[in-house]
Amino acid sequence: MENKLQKAAKIWPSLSLTVREGKIEIEVSKLSTKQAFRTKNHINKLLKADTETSTMTRAFLVGLVKELSDFLDCNKRLQTGEDYKFTVQSLIEQRPDWTLEEFANCFKLIKQGSFGKLFERLKTAEILDILSRYEIYRINEREALRKEQDQQRQPERSQNFTVKYVPQKKNHHIKEFLHLSQKDLIELGQVKPKAESDE
Repeated sequence: MENKLQKAAKIWPSLSLTVREGKIEIEVSKLSTKQAFRTKNHINKLLKADTETSTMTRAFLVGLVKELSDFLDCNKRLQTGEDYKFTVQSLIEQRPDWTLEEFANCFKLIKQGSFGKLFERLKTAEILDILSRYEIYRINEREALRKEQDQQRQPERSQNFTVKYVPQKKNHHIKEFLHLSQKDLIELGQVKPKAESDE
């Protein structure tokens, strides 16, 4: 029986997410911010799925964090299993709406130096700070997606489309209905008196 991630890997094969031997793999070299944002592999959904999917999701995040920590080789960095466990739990709590691909893309950008050089310290707080800065990428992508959806929803406008305003005629039946005379309407201020002409 396939779990949720194995099904996702078949649905979106172009996004380079594969599940092999109970392990998630994402080929980050082919991953773009646009692709990462538009996938449906949100961690909050994956963690609520079956036990196997939840375990693989957590293991994938631990692997990403460990790989980042080893790659940057900062003086003060995550070292123990408890450090990684706490960091992954913080990622899940702080960014439950992110996809697995977004975490992979963000960590790729960190390695490339897109968020500045990290020498001295890479602990949970620093990683969460960088994720906050990555939100700018997500905001831009969300706006681009919204514009695309708006363009798809707008019907094509006809070249011959014109708007014509036809004013409604005033209802003169009120005077008869209320049995008012011209003099009554003048006294009520509803009608201006006619100017008398000089003869």
